Amino acid sequence: MYLTQQFGRELKDVLDKKFAIIKIARWTDHFYATHIREISEELNKVIMALSCMQHGPEFEYTESELRLLADMLIENEKDPIKKLAEMK
Repeated sequence: MYLTQQFGRELKDVLDKKFAIIKIARWTDHFYATHIREISEELNKVIMALSCMQHGPEFEYTESELRLLADMLIENEKDPIKKLAEMK
């Protein structure tokens, strides 16, 4: 099983290199295709939310929201996408 904490750390690494919505969405798509059999239902929700960012600004997260999401994943918080939505 691929750990949400590990995904959170990798997301932070991607954000540290360069913030671009489309690059993050594509990285997420590639991650999903590579690890489809190893991800939990919880992580799948996160991946789908990030992948949807490429479909329009209404689905996008800011850099600070993505960094907060990464921190929540590293801390293994439950339902991080829902928590982000509640903060908006």
